[in-house]
Amino acid sequence: MPPDLSHFAIFSGIVFVLGASGYILKRDNPVAALMMVQLMFLSGIVSVAAFATALNDASGYALVALAAIAGAGHAVAAFFIHVAVKENKEAIAAEEEDALLG
Repeated sequence: MPPDLSHFAIFSGIVFVLGASGYILKRDNPVAALMMVQLMFLSGIVSVAAFATALNDASGYALVALAAIAGAGHAVAAFFIHVAVKENKEAIAAEEEDALLG
């Protein structure tokens, strides 16, 4: 039995809840917070892709492609924050935005 739309909706909801709870628990670490936001973002991408497939709508696939490109921006931001933390050799709290700006 192939998965239907309800399976993808449930999966997307579980991933979103995991991302939201991880963000709430890991707000002090900027890289972990961005990773949790990325999980929430990807759950939305899964939902849009599932509904686009169910409705046979090509514009949904274009939206998924644009969202995946925007998600890559999150990964790049997390990488540069990680590099900035490793150069300073000290932990940076998410509330200390001035330290991240240089």
